[in-house]
Order: sequence, then C-alpha cells, then structure tokens
Amino acid sequence: MTFTGRVSAMFQRPWRGPSPQSSWRLATLGPGLYVIGKPQDPTAPMGRCLDSEGKLGGFPGNFLPLYIGSSQSERYGVRTRLRRHFSGRGNRLVAEAVLKNEPLYFIDLPGADMAGYEAIYLHIQAGFAFPFNRRPEATRYMRRVVRELEEAGCIPTDPFLMHQPVAPFTKAPQPWITR
Repeated sequence: MTFTGRVSAMFQRPWRGPSPQSSWRLATLGPGLYVIGKPQDPTAPMGRCLDSEGKLGGFPGNFLPLYIGSSQSERYGVRTRLRRHFSGRGNRLVAEAVLKNEPLYFIDLPGADMAGYEAIYLHIQAGFAFPFNRRPEATRYMRRVVRELEEAGCIPTDPFLMHQPVAPFTKAPQPWITR
C-alpha cells in the first residue's frame, strides 16, 4: 500500500431512529454506536434524525441524549446492549428511568467504525452532554486501541523495546514499526 498524502477525515453516517425503548429488536444486530434519550418536551412529538453531513451530531428534534454506548461485538452487538439496558441490567441510571416509566428512545449507527465514536462524543467540548455516562470511556477506548495495535504487531509488547534510546535526526531502525 502506498501513502498518497491524503488523510481520510472522520465521517459519521446518519443515525437510525428514533425508536421507542420497546422496539430494541429493531436496533443494529452487530457492532455500532447507540444513544439513549428522552423527549426534551414530553408534550411534543419526537422528531426525525437530522442529516449532519458527516459531522458529529444530527440527533432528532426534541431528543435529549442521556447515555451513549457502543458495542464492538459481531455476535451480540447494539441490540443486545439495548436489551440489557432496557431490562435493568445495564447502566444504573437508565434502569432507574425505565423503572420510573420515563419514555425512552434510542438511535443507533451500525458498524464497527462507528463504535469508536463513543469516546469522541464523551470527550470533545462541543456541547454534547450525556449525564448518565459515568465511566472513563476514553481510558477504556485507548486500552482497546493499544491492545489491537499490539495484536497487529505495530507496537512492542516488550517493555525493553519501548524504552530504547534513538539518536535524534537519524534513521535508526525502530523494531516496533511494521512495514
């Protein structure tokens, strides 16, 4: 593969939904990203997802995001994660909202490439708030990325190789870079 000098930008596809919590069976079967929310105004109808033209966002009108999650699993995926949330075995705050019979909805983005957006949404300062998210997802996401890079042989797992000094401005071999 030859590097062409072009860097591909992140591009978010449009969300699917919104769907009420009782319709969790309509969610993506494989990996992806999902957001659980409720109506901002309970008396107004839920809007449709907006075309964000590849940018972050594009949530439906009258949709207040509460929790964002992802699944990397091909076997269980987003559908299973939502089923667990809506049956009280996922996030504690979502379970409490279900017990209070709050009208909850979800939107989802299919694809393993979209699952990585969870950490981005949680840690950018662009006005997105997910009050039900409590765990440090960025740390979890970085651990997953490092593990995948180690498995691909792109970074060393041997601590000795990680700390070898390399003279500046030389083309010294770097054993942890695969070609």
